[in-house]
Amino acid sequence: MFGKKKCLRSFKKSVWFLSLVLLGLGLQQVQAQQSAFEDAKKLLDKQKYREAKEDFARLLNTGRNHDYMEYAYYFAALSAYKAGDHYEAREWLEILIQDFSEWPQKDEALYLLGLLQMDDGQTESGLQTFKRILKPAIKEDAHAVKRLFLQELALSKLKMLYVGFDQDKALGETLADKLYSNDNLSEADKKLLGDLKFRFVYTPQKIQAGTLTTDDAMLTTAVMKKSYTVAFMMPFLLSELNPSIAIRKNQFVYDLYEGMKLGVEKLATEGITINLVAFDTEKSTDRVRKILADTKLRELDLIVGPAYQSEAPPIVAFAKQNNIQMVNPFSKSVDLLTNNTQQYLMSPSFYTQGIKVSDYMLDVVKKPNVYILYGSSKADSSLAHAYKQNVEQRGGSVSVFKRINSSGQSYTQAQNALADLKPDPKKTLKPSEFTPQNMGLSPSSNPNLHIAVFTDDPALSVSIMSALQTKRVNLPLVITDDWLFMEQMDLNQVENRDTYIISSQYVDSQKESVCNFNKDYTLRTNIIPSLFSHLGYETMLFFGRSLFRYGRNFPASFKTNGLLEGTMLEKIDFSAGRDNQFVPIMKFVEGKLIVINKR
Repeated sequence: MFGKKKCLRSFKKSVWFLSLVLLGLGLQQVQAQQSAFEDAKKLLDKQKYREAKEDFARLLNTGRNHDYMEYAYYFAALSAYKAGDHYEAREWLEILIQDFSEWPQKDEALYLLGLLQMDDGQTESGLQTFKRILKPAIKEDAHAVKRLFLQELALSKLKMLYVGFDQDKALGETLADKLYSNDNLSEADKKLLGDLKFRFVYTPQKIQAGTLTTDDAMLTTAVMKKSYTVAFMMPFLLSELNPSIAIRKNQFVYDLYEGMKLGVEKLATEGITINLVAFDTEKSTDRVRKILADTKLRELDLIVGPAYQSEAPPIVAFAKQNNIQMVNPFSKSVDLLTNNTQQYLMSPSFYTQGIKVSDYMLDVVKKPNVYILYGSSKADSSLAHAYKQNVEQRGGSVSVFKRINSSGQSYTQAQNALADLKPDPKKTLKPSEFTPQNMGLSPSSNPNLHIAVFTDDPALSVSIMSALQTKRVNLPLVITDDWLFMEQMDLNQVENRDTYIISSQYVDSQKESVCNFNKDYTLRTNIIPSLFSHLGYETMLFFGRSLFRYGRNFPASFKTNGLLEGTMLEKIDFSAGRDNQFVPIMKFVEGKLIVINKR
């Protein structure tokens, strides 16, 4: 906590300077926009961060026709950051830095983005962002921030970072301090310490013992019990039940719960006793607070939930206060992980999907350059920005990064974004060479290029695919598995291209364990299991077994367990994050969809 407060105090100097600059701009603006901007700024000054964020967001939605657009983006991001909405803060900062690259105060934006990334545990990204700062005064603040966050990392992690950032003074000094504080250095470490002292002209200092490092936490003694209690906190909405309606509007909650109950029964056959207790949150924070007022719940071993972000604050606070781990079986939102070290996601977040799939396209498919098109949803944007960030950080290039609006103009927008794509003139197919398989497609004149399209909007997906077909260029194409379930989409077009499909919650219906579950579930409920049924079952089995083997300290085992086979899901991996790190990538092979990645 001390570190974060110090970062924010040093940052206030930049905010004060920006506020002075704004004084000369007001008279040039449309009165309504000026008034809206000033009102939002007053809310920010009064530390009403969430209200300020919403007001700045409304101002940004009015268009880019006012002179202080850059400041609106900046203060919107600052408000979001202080409100704890890191995803929105990061998105606004990335737009500001990319679209207003000549803004004189760009270094302030880079500073805030770097601070946010370090705060979210994205250390490499943070170091890379801070590296772009040019102003000496802001570089000094960035140096102090890096030291505060880096000193909390384990020695092994600092060594790994130093391989890629060996010119970073803050990292070099922190690594030197860590080595100097170790009384049993190897000869290699002694040499490294000497090199660091010489390179950075630095006298290392002893680091005071305090918090546990990640490595230390692995040694914490596990607390074992004969049985474990799991709370299922979801909105059953029992007061709204209508017996005449077979399928409820929140059917997914009931499917999750039925899957978890079967999981409890399966665990019992393995000698594992789980007490599953259900609570109806009613989509109400007041109801959640009443539930958590029961002092007996302090002894819970795991909380499954919440379903909605609005229910999260009281549950998160309760879990932190009582050191109870949480898991969401279905969400892919990295927002749930922000400022909440108790939370796990059974599914890979959109951020992790973007990182893992772009890694695959660079490492395995060997296509380092990309055109990225994405839709207007938060999920689309999160995937696209993570993909772009990772490609660029790894030395690839993003030739096109375009948001396509779902409208009557989406086809034209897609055509314009793909305007520079041209077939290789030496390999263009003649009409006589067209077959149902190649459909007249030709290789691109850029052999290192691939295209990534992120949208679950059927109309938009069809428009982009039509634009690709019109170009008649056969480039590797990355999409999500939403496309496979769109009635408007011609799957032949997907299959006959070199298509890589992100299927983050893939369940193989031919897998023996899945077939057995489907049979048991249908006999029990007279309903065919949904994806949520499968996710509930998988969540109960995985975390129930983790509690049995490692006690309440089960997160300490995740780093050493690595990649594990799933019962419903393909694989489960929490070794490098609090969301599932395995992202299934699928491809049509001889007419069948198969998972092509192993990690």
